[in-house]
Amino acid sequence: MKKIVLFIAVLLSALSVKAYDWGNVSLSVGTEIVTDYNWRGQHLGGLSVQPYVDFGFYGFNLGAWASVGSGPYDDFNQLVPELDLSFSYTSPDGHFTLGLTHYYYFDGPFFGGSYELDNLGSSQSEISVSVFGHDEYPLEFGFAMMFGAGDYWSANGHLVMESETKAKKLFSTYIYLKYTFEVDDVEIIPEIGLSPAPSMYTYYDESTNKHVGFAMNNISCTCNYTFLETDYVTMYTTANVYFNLFDVGYEQFDYGKNCGVGLGLGIEF
Repeated sequence: MKKIVLFIAVLLSALSVKAYDWGNVSLSVGTEIVTDYNWRGQHLGGLSVQPYVDFGFYGFNLGAWASVGSGPYDDFNQLVPELDLSFSYTSPDGHFTLGLTHYYYFDGPFFGGSYELDNLGSSQSEISVSVFGHDEYPLEFGFAMMFGAGDYWSANGHLVMESETKAKKLFSTYIYLKYTFEVDDVEIIPEIGLSPAPSMYTYYDESTNKHVGFAMNNISCTCNYTFLETDYVTMYTTANVYFNLFDVGYEQFDYGKNCGVGLGLGIEF
């Protein structure tokens, strides 16, 4: 096995407008600049600008998040921006959230085309459920399932086929468990994420021409430390160590695919 290469990714800054809160109504607007865009065990880009807006009212939430940067690329090596639109509801006690998210990539139709090979698109939609523990046990469990016409890729770029002319809908599922606690004012968040069946998160074994049916996508730990907090500005550092084991046994470790280290600096106004 090759020597594990740890690439230190530095989050340049996170510039955010201080959230407004009017009782049951809230608004926050901001942007982040990151050197690595990693999501659910997948490396989706390098240096990126990621603005967002979030509006909450009486437990309901509307949000928009975008990413433009050095990846990913389409088949013609052109940059593909991403726009995520979300709608969710959180219970009054804060222990349950039900969400709907649409992931739009600017390389195709807004709703992703169809599953026919001559009309494929990459945009996807997702339903999700998150359950949060009490303050004494800050455990979070989440379930997210994709649907829509972008849901046919395996993690290493292979289509899952239903026939010679049609891709297969996968209902790609991601299940995670995370726990949040503090040690000497440092917030620590270990997380485990997996996919239980062939999906956009699992690996394709070229030696057997089969898609892996189960994958451990994300074993990670994030540490956040706020070193300056006033009425006008908050500054913090963040560090993340992750191992994404979806292809262990099929490919060697490689930074950006299944292991890495990230460091960051953030500021919020």
